[in-house]
Amino acid sequence: MKEISLEDQEIKPEASEESLKALIALAEKQSEIEEKLEKNAAEKKTLNKELEKIAGGWRNEGTLPMMLEEIGMKSFEMIDGREVELKKQLKVPSMAAKSDKRLIVLEWLRKMKHTDVIKGQVSVPFSPGDDRLEALKEAIKKVGMQFDEFETVAPGTLTSLLEELIENAEEEVPMNELGVFEFKQTKIKALPKKKGAL
Repeated sequence: MKEISLEDQEIKPEASEESLKALIALAEKQSEIEEKLEKNAAEKKTLNKELEKIAGGWRNEGTLPMMLEEIGMKSFEMIDGREVELKKQLKVPSMAAKSDKRLIVLEWLRKMKHTDVIKGQVSVPFSPGDDRLEALKEAIKKVGMQFDEFETVAPGTLTSLLEELIENAEEEVPMNELGVFEFKQTKIKALPKKKGAL
């Protein structure tokens, strides 16, 4: 079993050697699963579930994040140089047309003056050969046709905005109402690949 570098680490005095060994074993297991995920896409779903049990995710707290918190650590460096870090993550709701949270999120973004992240799309049905298409391109409101408007927010954009608002405590984010979940997850920074290695 590999060891970890404990220099410059603040560890609670009650952290036992067994706990630290278990911590190392879990970090090694997480790293092995991540390597398998890269190599074998067919096992991805099963491996992702197994990885989430160790590293954490929005459906599962994860054994490694819980152990890090119990011991009082936020990160550690393994003897081979890989760094294991505990991070807070957000799971935002789907912004697909049929999502039950899409309109709630859009309403909240407007209310809080974050309309700059909302993307709009207009769809107008035309029969084949309908001459009004060209007129609509000129001035959609003058044509007098009905149209559906679809607005959405890219998940990454919504996640970034909410993370910033939460971190800076600029305004209250109604997590439950928006369907947003905060969870903790460990990330392992891989070592740089050596030249000539596959």
